Amino acid sequence: MFQKVIVVEDIDSISLSVRHVLENVGVPTIEIVKYCDDAWTKIKAAAALGEPFQLLLTDLSFEKDYRAVELAGGEALLEVVHVQYPDLKTLVYSIEDKSFRIKKLYEVQGISGYVLKGRRSLEKLKVALQTLAADKLYYDPELQAQLRDQGFVSLDAYEILLLQQLAAGSSLDEMEQYCRDQGVKPCSKSAIEKRLYRIRDAFEAKNLTHLVGLAKDRGVV
Repeated sequence: MFQKVIVVEDIDSISLSVRHVLENVGVPTIEIVKYCDDAWTKIKAAAALGEPFQLLLTDLSFEKDYRAVELAGGEALLEVVHVQYPDLKTLVYSIEDKSFRIKKLYEVQGISGYVLKGRRSLEKLKVALQTLAADKLYYDPELQAQLRDQGFVSLDAYEILLLQQLAAGSSLDEMEQYCRDQGVKPCSKSAIEKRLYRIRDAFEAKNLTHLVGLAKDRGVV
């Protein structure tokens, strides 16, 4: 089992429950923080001292307050951890159930497991910890079929950007200008239109308005 775990959770009742599960599975050193910035500082400090954390357990969304932060959410934290400490196992514990967003966490941020908050979530959390400790990936049973669906639509960063612009109500002309201003390529109107229709077909959407709705349902935008 893990010897040193850091938890990022801003709701006290949940962090207490998580601590209880970690103690029950035999984790001796547990640090709990409420901000991703604090977690990142502690992760770097522990690594510098030669006493690194073995697991990062984090939520994705956090309530905003008076404090200005650099890492506003769990996704941003997971991204920097994946780049600088790829050997640090990461477990997400969140209410987010959008399959696209979760699949991206596995494929891009390289998470080791995902537990959906809800009924029996503490039981699943215990299983997830045991699974990760055995060097295996953990998939929440409620999401497993969706995450392993071979028909899942994979989008690159450019396509996600176009969908975000489309969802914001931008016209093709506005998207073209935005891409030119940001140095994003391809930026011609015809290239943007072709890519949007490719995405529309991949999602089996009836039109671009329907595509935006489907993208929102799946957590793409």
